[in-house]
Amino acid sequence: METVFKVIGRINSILFLVLLIGAVGLLAWSIIPMVGRHTGGVHPIQVDTYQAGIGFGSPESIAGTEIIMVPLDGSQHAKSSLGGSASDEYWDMRNALFVGPDEKSAWLFKGFTNHIMSLDQIAPDGSLSLDGLDAKHAAPTKAILIGYVDADTDGDGELTSRDKMKLALAKPDGSGLVTLTDGVDKVIAHRIAGSGAILILYQSGSTLEELQVDADDFTPLTKRAVGEMPAKL
Repeated sequence: METVFKVIGRINSILFLVLLIGAVGLLAWSIIPMVGRHTGGVHPIQVDTYQAGIGFGSPESIAGTEIIMVPLDGSQHAKSSLGGSASDEYWDMRNALFVGPDEKSAWLFKGFTNHIMSLDQIAPDGSLSLDGLDAKHAAPTKAILIGYVDADTDGDGELTSRDKMKLALAKPDGSGLVTLTDGVDKVIAHRIAGSGAILILYQSGSTLEELQVDADDFTPLTKRAVGEMPAKL
């Protein structure tokens, strides 16, 4: 009888050891996948991007014409240096298709690598940004003002709103695009001046600059600094 109890005791010890090993293995399996996750204040370093999606955006009528502008948007995911899928997704405009009443259409840019940060209609009564298809009561658009990024100026490996923009003008049907200047951080204002020229105010670094452009052929007429931001408030 004593031998039977010894055998039972050994079996119980073995079973306990097996259960203990299984519990340790389960705990380790649940912890290991967490290695590399960004928790607390640690975040993956964005070092590259890849295009994840593409699609047409909301149309916009060009005032005073029968032309419809349809943006082409692309999404990007930021890859982390730790590998795996991207955590941040963002969309921006890559191009715009101008569709005329004669069923002809034309892209604003020849390619699809630029990132368009702003696209505004300029008319005699000020800036226009019209949603939908009804622009009957708006003053005719004189030109399209485009702010776009085509170079990684801040060196982070991405084309984003943190990079310096170039400014360009195009005709209301999207043709005749002319790049005017670069190194632009933000467009402040734009209008048709009393002389008929197109006036654009924009920020470049800490400087507020004014650019006047011929409204017919988009030839730059004058460019001057009109203000400087203080170093601190």
